[in-house]
Amino acid sequence: MNIKVELELSYETFEEIIVTALEGGSNYWMDYEVKKGIPKMPNKAPSQRIAYGLWHNKDSQVVIWDAEEEEELLGVLTYDSVREGMQLACKDYMKEINMMISEDYDAWTADTLFQVLVMGEVTFG
Repeated sequence: MNIKVELELSYETFEEIIVTALEGGSNYWMDYEVKKGIPKMPNKAPSQRIAYGLWHNKDSQVVIWDAEEEEELLGVLTYDSVREGMQLACKDYMKEINMMISEDYDAWTADTLFQVLVMGEVTFG
């Protein structure tokens, strides 16, 4: 039996995932480089600007590199890729999605979802 579940992800929840991952949950395994589409916004942290760009700008692009192997590209986040990654997360990481939506999450939860957005799976434990 197949059951289709549809969830609406708010911008606020998406921003919490990105900000928490970039500022604490994922910074042990990755470095990032903003390529394009991320606006300059006064009084906003870089992680907030990245979340805003990935949510609102179809031309956004943020490259994610391995923190230890500087030449190793782990993934590229774009407007389209984060939507595809969230679909994948809904399939395989529903517990983490529910935790974010219910605001009962931590840096580990955000890191799990961020890894799925970047690499399609959880690679770093």
